[in-house]
Amino acid sequence: MRKILAYFLKNYEDEPFSVKIKTRVLIKSNITCVAVLLPIIGMHIFSRAHAFLISTDLLFVALMLGPFFLIRKRNFEAAANLIIFGVAFVIIMQNPVTDLVFDTPHTYNRCLETSVLFMAAIVLVGLFAYQSYQLVMLVGIALAATFVHYLILIERFYQGQHSAASITFIVTYLFIMFLAGLLSKFMLGMYNKIIYIAEKESHKVKLANQTLELKVAERTQELEVQNEELKKVNSELDRFVYSVSHDLRAPLLSTLGLIEISRNEKDEQEKYRYLELMHKSIRKLDNFIIDIINLSKNARLDLHHDLIDFDKLIQSVLDEHSYIEQSKSIEFKKDIQQTGDFYTDSKRLLIILNNLISNAIRYSNSEMPFVQITVQADLEKATIKISDNGIGIGPEHLEKIFQMFYRASQSKSGSGLGLYIVKETVQKLKGTVQVQSQVNEGSTFIVGLPSLKAHKPEQTSYTLADKQINSY
Repeated sequence: MRKILAYFLKNYEDEPFSVKIKTRVLIKSNITCVAVLLPIIGMHIFSRAHAFLISTDLLFVALMLGPFFLIRKRNFEAAANLIIFGVAFVIIMQNPVTDLVFDTPHTYNRCLETSVLFMAAIVLVGLFAYQSYQLVMLVGIALAATFVHYLILIERFYQGQHSAASITFIVTYLFIMFLAGLLSKFMLGMYNKIIYIAEKESHKVKLANQTLELKVAERTQELEVQNEELKKVNSELDRFVYSVSHDLRAPLLSTLGLIEISRNEKDEQEKYRYLELMHKSIRKLDNFIIDIINLSKNARLDLHHDLIDFDKLIQSVLDEHSYIEQSKSIEFKKDIQQTGDFYTDSKRLLIILNNLISNAIRYSNSEMPFVQITVQADLEKATIKISDNGIGIGPEHLEKIFQMFYRASQSKSGSGLGLYIVKETVQKLKGTVQVQSQVNEGSTFIVGLPSLKAHKPEQTSYTLADKQINSY
């Protein structure tokens, strides 16, 4: 039975719960009708009943195969109608029609069998009927068939003489049939209400499952993002530890070596030259430590919403770099157009400007070097362009220059952290950074930042990646 139900209900997965339940009852009812009729057919055959009865039985079995085909095609209402007509047909053919055709005498209360069979059919239909008209239709057929059967019996075997007992009998059973119809309709209503409640609860469970699946999917996605962040952090930490150990030790070892040499040096000019070399190594070490501090600050510190005055901020960066010997020959140009209050983290913006401007100075290579700083800012966003006519960057390096410790040129000193810090800091400020460059013609870095005041101010929480960095 389970395999049969599974086969026919396979196409009903997307149907409402009530349809699936009623279809299940319909299939079971159809199978039950055929199963009940099979022994009756056997009894008719062994008792050598008239061929008419046996033919009626076989026709009913054939009719009952039709609903299975209709159910499979998801035409369940037509399947229910076919079962109703099939049951009504076999009852009428084997009772009223049989008594009309054959001369075997019967008492008038043989119509009791007709009424009982229809009552059973009404109760059965009350369980799987999809529409109220199907129940009304069967009750109407039952009343008409029982009354006609009574008239056939009275006319054929009682010469049309109605007795008080026979009239009382037929009226009583017609009334019982009517009550059976009302009872079945009540059962149908209660059954539909129960199914409605069950379907409603099923819908709630389905929604809960969907919500749970959505939460699981979101959590899975979060874990995947965090896993990618961890992979990135672990990879960067490996490179960071290796590079730091090398770049920190190299200036220290160089300084120690110069100190040992200078101890035995008598020439004052040579000692002064050694001191200059030591100063250069220590300055390199200091710059590298500053880069590490900036990287750590960007990962650890919360965002602040500071009102930015681009003119003053950029001028402070230029003043800070004015002591560098190489910057004295560079022409610095500013074009700042600020039409509204722009808010962002001033310390992080200072890190971005320091790195980009110091790179423009470091990699200048021209008879008339210049650095052009252009800013367009309003209430919503700011675009910062820093252009130079320096040595430029080859196209093979452009996709890699923002990687940790990557250096496009070995001819100039640097830690390889500057542009990586720029990228990480810009991302922290929810912005973007782009580069345009040609060898021996110069480079242009374009930074786009949204105003943090345009977004809901909030303290940024540590991500899993931040926590991993902070733990070292």
